[in-house]
Amino acid sequence: MSGFVQRKWRWLGVGGSEAVEAVLAMLTETVAVAGIPEAERLVLTRALTGDPDREDLLPAVRTGLSHLPPASALGHMRNLWGNGVRWLNEAGSERCRLLCSTAPGLDLVSKRSHAVTGGPAFSLFATAATRGAVPIPNRFLDGLLTWAPLTVIDDLIDHGGLLAEDAPWKVRGDEESLYLRARLAPEKINKEEAGQLGWQAYLRRQSFLRGETLTRQEPDDVWDLLYDVVIDGDMAALDALDAVLPRAQQIELRDLKSGALSGQWPPSMGEDRGLWRLMATLWKPRELVDAGRSPFYALVAVNRAYDLIKAGEMEAAARQAHSLTRGGSGRKVPAELVHEGHAIAAFAAVEQSERAESATGRDRLLDSAEEYAEKAAEQGPVAERNLRLLRAWRGTRRNQRGPFSNPFLEIGLDHGAESWEERCREIFRQREGDARAQSALNWAEERIRGALHDEAGWDVFYQLPLDRSQYLIAAQVPRHLVPPVQALPRRTPVTSGNELEAIRARAAVELLNDFRTTAPRLDRHSSTQ
Repeated sequence: MSGFVQRKWRWLGVGGSEAVEAVLAMLTETVAVAGIPEAERLVLTRALTGDPDREDLLPAVRTGLSHLPPASALGHMRNLWGNGVRWLNEAGSERCRLLCSTAPGLDLVSKRSHAVTGGPAFSLFATAATRGAVPIPNRFLDGLLTWAPLTVIDDLIDHGGLLAEDAPWKVRGDEESLYLRARLAPEKINKEEAGQLGWQAYLRRQSFLRGETLTRQEPDDVWDLLYDVVIDGDMAALDALDAVLPRAQQIELRDLKSGALSGQWPPSMGEDRGLWRLMATLWKPRELVDAGRSPFYALVAVNRAYDLIKAGEMEAAARQAHSLTRGGSGRKVPAELVHEGHAIAAFAAVEQSERAESATGRDRLLDSAEEYAEKAAEQGPVAERNLRLLRAWRGTRRNQRGPFSNPFLEIGLDHGAESWEERCREIFRQREGDARAQSALNWAEERIRGALHDEAGWDVFYQLPLDRSQYLIAAQVPRHLVPPVQALPRRTPVTSGNELEAIRARAAVELLNDFRTTAPRLDRHSSTQ
């Protein structure tokens, strides 16, 4: 190439033979592309023959490049940039520098380039190259959501650059639409849709909320541990549950545990029946429980009163039973537990009467026992039978009647428990050397054996509880401690090189808007740029 021709190209900002070759390669492709107006084609052809026009060339090049496929346009822009041809304005040159960078992500987050802006495709390129660290301006978002790779949309979601109100699922195909709704608006997903996604965390949450038995995971997930602790009452899993709960529910669990120290919880927790089993397991009251505070406290109170009866602590049992039976406005003891309280109070009063030192005191206690038993009799047949037993026992001369106590309760078992023989042997070993205690045990065992041969069976004993089911805490799903629906975790890989190149090519086409109208003239003494 003659020095004369090179000098002409220097006047158009093209310095050096390699730069001229890059320009000629671009001109060769563009002049042959279909659709270019004839006037621009003549300008390009003239430049190819070594006579570039300073005034008309750059507009013609811009037109020619705009008719090339984006990938070809990008290739030529890279080639021109790499050979020092600066035919873009200042803003376009900075964008071109970033598009042609071998590490655009690092460049885009640098202080120098952080404020560089451009059109929609360049904005998407900046987001894709930085994996979502550079957000897309809102003015471009709607247009880009229709064609942006799903991987880039996931990048934006991960960095908070795309929110549920942006509703990207409205402009995507069915499969991607469902996936994006699960990522951004999981509360809008139903069970069937979660099944289509194979979204096990969602499905397991739904199973837990319906009270279904869960297939255990390996390792245990939050739903396994919630089931263990809240439904099964397994305290060994409490710390593991604390470790996997989201922060909000973790705080609730810790508040629940701290409340168990004193039996004081926020009203909302006490109203959540799904927490009752856990609360009752954690709380072991040693003092009187005010049954009137709420149905939960009434349930704890009746169990405590019954346990005191089995422990032989009749005075404490009587006080606890009284908290269930005493009236007063605002008290929240369920009617069935009031009946249980009356039955316990009656039994405790009879046992206390046996220890009374005076006949007057003994009669007063028996009068109250009969009064309690009459009120309990409203419950049904069991309580009615208890009342008849009490009246028959009281109507028998004192020196002719046997003990009133229930021998099962005496040895710390529930009425009619099948394990009474094993329990008797266990107690006998424990009380070795205590002749009085062993004698009482023998008498209780003899009474049970006698009832075995009696036609009435265990009905010869005063029965507590009247209805065992009223003492149990049914396993329910709690409102508290259940984590909200969590967004579907990302399932796409990082943006591929091919996807990034496709975006880069579209961004390169946008650079055509930044072409100068007049080429920058190089100093004739300067070196190749």
